[in-house]
Amino acid sequence: MRLAAAIEISGEAPNPISHLAHVKGELAEIFEEDVRASIPELPSLPPGRSQLAKAATDASFYFRTARVTFAVVYLNLDDAKTKALALTTATLHVTDREGASHLEKRVVHFQFAKKDNAWRIRTLTVLPKTDGEPSP
Repeated sequence: MRLAAAIEISGEAPNPISHLAHVKGELAEIFEEDVRASIPELPSLPPGRSQLAKAATDASFYFRTARVTFAVVYLNLDDAKTKALALTTATLHVTDREGASHLEKRVVHFQFAKKDNAWRIRTLTVLPKTDGEPSP
């Protein structure tokens, strides 16, 4: 999935400015400009693709590596074929700055909209972790 590749942290310390520019470019192909994201760990995340890109690149301050994979559990396309809902399980593998590895699974909802023959994510909702799930 293109989103997973766009937000991956490989362990090499990237130039923060070029890294942000790269992530913004990738997210421009994936998200609507005014995307709304709800992430429990980022309760005051303002709407917009640029804010989401900044949050994604800021993660490199906390993690040496981060990789996410998505498994689609449910996909619903409306009758007009202009909107879709995807329910996924995201698996996050991270290595923190001290070198400890963490694994976390979360349910993520994506709402897509088709405009000008291109599908973009309109909303992203990460559900809170369930009891017993360790936090990275």
